Amino acid sequence: METLAERLKNEQYQKDVMQEIVNALRASGEWGRHGLFAKIGQSTGRSPANIGQVLTGKAPLTENFVVAMREYLGISVAELQGETSIHLRPSGKTPDRAIELLRETVAKSSQSAVARDTGIRLYSIQQYLKGIGEPSQATLQRLADYFNETFIIEIKPRGKG
Repeated sequence: METLAERLKNEQYQKDVMQEIVNALRASGEWGRHGLFAKIGQSTGRSPANIGQVLTGKAPLTENFVVAMREYLGISVAELQGETSIHLRPSGKTPDRAIELLRETVAKSSQSAVARDTGIRLYSIQQYLKGIGEPSQATLQRLADYFNETFIIEIKPRGKG
């Protein structure tokens, strides 16, 4: 099976992945905002210069960069090796307990306050409240810390309930 790093050697595949990244940043309202490269760099531990070079096409995409962007965008990194194509839009479901906790907290304060206090993007909070998107492990850790709640992730073989 071809790895993500091997697929990224294909120029068209790189273009497709880059377009998915840009589309996800546009959908979140971040694309074109001042300080975006620094914000992504701070969140992912990469330099803003590297972020800028890759996102403007001056440096090639790498597997590590794609994984970092998926993490930044709050999208599950699961099954990276088995994908036939990259889709950076959320594909899974938000855990019911996370939705419940978010709704209770937002009712007492606001979506913006929860986003600010957790360090999770407002757009992601809004999606999770709708049950859309599968929070990454890093996002679930932020929610666990914020709510002082334990989340148990159960991974089963495909097709087995």
